[in-house]
Amino acid sequence: MKNNKYTYIIALCVGVTTAIISIAMDILFPQFAETLGAFRWIFTGVVAGLVGAATSKIINTQLYKTNPELARQARINETDERYIQVRKTAAYYMWHITMFLLCTSSLIFVILNLTIATWISLGVLTIHIVLYFVLLVKINKKM
Repeated sequence: MKNNKYTYIIALCVGVTTAIISIAMDILFPQFAETLGAFRWIFTGVVAGLVGAATSKIINTQLYKTNPELARQARINETDERYIQVRKTAAYYMWHITMFLLCTSSLIFVILNLTIATWISLGVLTIHIVLYFVLLVKINKKM
């Protein structure tokens, strides 16, 4: 458990450091930042992912430490059949929403005549559908 805590603290530090480097690069080396183009926005994604995930995990850990009743209820919610079914239903709906958003973005890219973005979007859409069917077969064999 302690290793897990330190992992999230390290992830938070890496995320904050990445944010500082990204801001410093924009201020101190604007020409270099411009040469990176859209690649530099990867920093923003890394920061958002690391800082968000690490912060939420650290806050949850602190809340569970200070409130044992909340921790007990969270453990119950993870194993309760009703909550499991609710999560499965929500995931099912989100799959359809994600499909709609991917199709919409692909159509927008086609309309805007953005060839590379269109192919990337269609590739992601194809991978999304293929992975769905692969997981469907795998889970079906397991049950």
